[in-house]
Amino acid sequence: MKTLKLLIPILVIILTPILVGIIHHNSLQANKHAQRSIEYLISQPYTYNAKLVDIIDGDTVILQIEIWEDITIVKRIRLKNVNCPELKPKSGTPEERQLEKHKAELAKQFVINQLNDYALQFEYDRQSDNFGRAIGDILYDNKRLTEQLIISKHAVKKIY
Repeated sequence: MKTLKLLIPILVIILTPILVGIIHHNSLQANKHAQRSIEYLISQPYTYNAKLVDIIDGDTVILQIEIWEDITIVKRIRLKNVNCPELKPKSGTPEERQLEKHKAELAKQFVINQLNDYALQFEYDRQSDNFGRAIGDILYDNKRLTEQLIISKHAVKKIY
């Protein structure tokens, strides 16, 4: 009995750091797994119901986005992986700038015609560009606006 009383404190002193190390190691492994799961989830696009507020040009719109039940935000959206002509071209000859402006007006009108009468969803790519615009795609009538812009030749595919 006396030996057992002496042995218990010694075992506690020896085993405590080992048990703490095992618990700490398991905690780190669980934390790494949780971190990977969170990183995966936030890397996936998320889809929100949205309403069209304004169309800036062929690849930029303003949407009212329902982020939660009855909670909405108004956000400027840059369509991902497409580039449309500019309404205010900065380079080229006067003729080239006029042609680009005309193509930009056609692209904008195309977007107006595509989105006007449909329930919209905004697929948020969980990124923003240098101008603070959310990057994503607009879904409507079982279509993606970015794909329709490319198919109609109002935009070119461009990975940023």
